[in-house]
Amino acid sequence: MTSTPAKSPGLDMGGWLRYVDEAKITSPHHWRRYIKFISDRMSRQAPIGYVEKHHAWPRSLGGPDSKDNLVVLTAREHFIAHWILWKAVLCSKMSLAFWNMCCAPSPVLGSRFKSKNSRLYETLRSEFSRVRSEIKDTPETKKKKSNSRRGKTHSEEVKRKIGEARVGIPRPKHVIEALRASNKGRAPWDTNLSNSSKWLKASDFYETWKQDRSLGAMRFSKAVGEEFTTTMENIHRKFKEGWIPSEDDRWLIWKESKS
Repeated sequence: MTSTPAKSPGLDMGGWLRYVDEAKITSPHHWRRYIKFISDRMSRQAPIGYVEKHHAWPRSLGGPDSKDNLVVLTAREHFIAHWILWKAVLCSKMSLAFWNMCCAPSPVLGSRFKSKNSRLYETLRSEFSRVRSEIKDTPETKKKKSNSRRGKTHSEEVKRKIGEARVGIPRPKHVIEALRASNKGRAPWDTNLSNSSKWLKASDFYETWKQDRSLGAMRFSKAVGEEFTTTMENIHRKFKEGWIPSEDDRWLIWKESKS
């Protein structure tokens, strides 16, 4: 005797609709499609195999965890449900929910990210970016983020990769002004933009510089075995101005703090 698969929660056809806030519906056409999609699956036997529970009216919009608001879907159906819902109720919460659905791994589909076509990705990514830009952190969240970063610095390898990724990308004017303000009055080796690993070797570089003061910045960088960068150009300029690392107390104290 074979057992009958359990029926999907929420067989009270349309019962979940009483939780709906109609003011949030932005596309009646897609909303009708969503109602039919959910109703069809609430009236059937639950599928066999891997399944996921879906809130017919999302919890993030006020939907409860009650049985009449739950429907059992396959992984693919769950993805489609969020896709239609995103179109029917276009708001920040549904955009984030669908983005998470696209990126989340699935035991059946693997990475759902692969199931998006290029147009869907472009539209969704743009909407996700807009939503994220509008989300403002609370003072408490800002404090937690600040504390989590306290005392942490990027490794030189990470700094290098960040620098390479930003090649050719101009910084916004407000970012440049903020960096200048934060670096004002600070030694060049102790700014937000300095490459500390190279400044730490300034004393060794100076010995090479003494041997041939006619070297330009690029030839000087090559002579000390370093790639020509803004940091090397700044070190070269300091040498030309008469800077001697071993006689600079600020640099010596800074170097000691790094050891």
